[in-house]
Amino acid sequence: TENTKAWITTLEKQHGIQINEFRSDEGKEYINSGLQSFLKQKGIKISNSTSYRHEQNGLAERTIQTILAKIRSMIFKARLPRAYWCYAAKVAEHLFNREVRNEIDASHGKDITPYEAVHKIKPNINTLRTSGVSL
Repeated sequence: TENTKAWITTLEKQHGIQINEFRSDEGKEYINSGLQSFLKQKGIKISNSTSYRHEQNGLAERTIQTILAKIRSMIFKARLPRAYWCYAAKVAEHLFNREVRNEIDASHGKDITPYEAVHKIKPNINTLRTSGVSL
């Protein structure tokens, strides 16, 4: 709850992004009264998908699968032990936020990455390297 509140506040105050709708899968961390009242106070519409109906939350489910595939690929390609899973997850998320997204294109009318939508500048991808390669 506190992490979600902090994330919304950061988007609003540091990036000038207004959240209009908060969609969740009715997980316990999202249906508590503290978060519900915070969202209502901010004027954010709350919508929930039906419990155990993943197809109602298709974009989030697809995003999770895409990031998991990136993690598995990096671990396999670099022949890393499973102990490096959390590091691969951070890299996968970093890459995911620097790829053009169709759902963002529709709202901005151009090719744009999640990073660019938040920070208003194109991400610098010159420092990216293949997993497992020495610098």
